[in-house]
Amino acid sequence: MRKRALPVQGAEAVEASNPAASLTRGLDILRAFAANDATLGNQQLIERTGLPKATVSRLTATLVSLGYLHHDT
Repeated sequence: MRKRALPVQGAEAVEASNPAASLTRGLDILRAFAANDATLGNQQLIERTGLPKATVSRLTATLVSLGYLHHDT
């Protein structure tokens, strides 16, 4: 590894200061489901977690591929 030449800003700074940020956000997605929720769409997950649309889309796709969520058409 080598030292970063330029300081990080914005989302990169969050990721750099918290190497498990993606894991934390993925768990936020799972935590958004209540016991009485049969299904939640990405828009509902965005509203419940406050995460950006692109992040929710990326994370839900990953969670589906890993078997933690199921896509309900």
